[in-house]
Amino acid sequence: MTQVGTGVPTGSRARLPFRTRLAPWRVSRLMAHIDENLEPGVSVVKLAHAACLSTSHFSKSFKSTFGCGPHAYVMRRRIELAQALMLSSSASLAEIAFRCGLVDQSHLSRVFRRWTGESPASWRSARVAE
Repeated sequence: MTQVGTGVPTGSRARLPFRTRLAPWRVSRLMAHIDENLEPGVSVVKLAHAACLSTSHFSKSFKSTFGCGPHAYVMRRRIELAQALMLSSSASLAEIAFRCGLVDQSHLSRVFRRWTGESPASWRSARVAE
């Protein structure tokens, strides 16, 4: 059964879509927290605690705000940091992987290729040569 004129189901099990977004102060706090703590131990529980929310509410609100889950966002920030380090330093890919919170160079290579479509070495050589 639906509510007249709305198409929204009625009854005890009816739920409206979850559309809650994080408040701007929580977004800026989370972005700063993630950027300062890109080590492998960044977890949804720690991020939810930084945002002062339950993990369930945090996960739904995070996805609604950022368009992706917390893990995907953290990985994207790690790749963006790796790209910046590859352009601004002559550090080895293993060192860059460690500084970005990834386990080793092969982990960086797998994740980097998944996000950019090319290996870190070829990405770096193409941009540094320009």
